[in-house]
Amino acid sequence: MLLRFLCVASLLFVGISSRSIAVKGSLKCGKYPAGQVLVRLWDSSRVEGTSDELIEQTHSDSEGEFSLAAHGTLKNGWQPLLSIHHDCDDAKNAGRRMLKFRLPLSYVEDRDTPKRTFDLGIFNLETHIKESEERVEQITRKRRHPHRSHRSAKRHRNGTTPAPLDQFDSPEERIEPWTQILKVQTPAIIPNPGDPDDLLDENFTDKDGRFALTGTTRELTSIEPVLYIYHDCDDGIRPCQKRITIEVPKRFIHGGTPSQWYDVGTMELTETYPNQDRNCDN
Repeated sequence: MLLRFLCVASLLFVGISSRSIAVKGSLKCGKYPAGQVLVRLWDSSRVEGTSDELIEQTHSDSEGEFSLAAHGTLKNGWQPLLSIHHDCDDAKNAGRRMLKFRLPLSYVEDRDTPKRTFDLGIFNLETHIKESEERVEQITRKRRHPHRSHRSAKRHRNGTTPAPLDQFDSPEERIEPWTQILKVQTPAIIPNPGDPDDLLDENFTDKDGRFALTGTTRELTSIEPVLYIYHDCDDGIRPCQKRITIEVPKRFIHGGTPSQWYDVGTMELTETYPNQDRNCDN
């Protein structure tokens, strides 16, 4: 009887242990800091049939910055989720927009006080992220040959390309490993079913992870520009790449030469977005 009791106690100790996680970030709405935005941290158990449990919440300060930490007796299979509730670029609709990020498990620590903090970065809440993260194939993964010129410079039809950033490194000079290299594209989604989508621009991030894209198209109908980001960050699956789809706000669509830039902010690519799937058929 004593032996059986000790075995049960041992199993309970293994299944439930003291764990913690800390996360911080800075939120903005366009060029302004997003203060008093509700930020919540959830315990999302990966056990089927169980619901998410709110474990901590806070509001961003006047500068848009927030910091959250949760600790306690957390069950195995714990998947931390971060939700951001806001009205940026959504003043006319009832309720609030909610962004939900799945935080990397590598930041969950087996101690009461976490030593590391996951940094969300500077996030522009104007960003509308499509609720899927697909996998795509046939994205350039090797160094291009020197005689192949980069195509993006040829895509600007009006010859007036804004340049808020320094000249980007060419693909031949980009830094390995491949997890540090992103390919970004800006296609125009045409609502007319008979009209194919147009690729407006594409480029690689520079050595500091920055990028700038601009493009022009002539259409009889309206366009819905989106931003595709292809990457292998925190992902060991080959040969495909992750693809994040970001919907560009309509107010950044201009009738002529663009007069203002849409700033996505600083994106932490180790995050996993809701409803992520893998697709190698694109």
